[in-house]
Amino acid sequence: MDPLKFVDSYRSFIITGHLAPDGDAIGSEIAFYFFLRDLGKDTIIVNDEPAPEAFSFLPGFEHIYTLDEFHDHYGPRHDFEAAVFCDIELHIDFV
Repeated sequence: MDPLKFVDSYRSFIITGHLAPDGDAIGSEIAFYFFLRDLGKDTIIVNDEPAPEAFSFLPGFEHIYTLDEFHDHYGPRHDFEAAVFCDIELHIDFV
């Protein structure tokens, strides 16, 4: 699917990356987060592990949640229409 058509097709997105997120994963997640937000999409970044504090200087770092924080913030269930997986050896994949 064309990436822009994919983005246009959905209103809400959850963004995540690989385990032990590094700078590539964090940067990709944040960049895609702002891209989607600028388009008026409901979006959140959720990783299994906390983002390393070494990247806390990045604008948008405060928008990264761990899975536990996500559950605390949104409750046990929250529906997103689409998921974006960043920096998983296949660049950005659209599901």
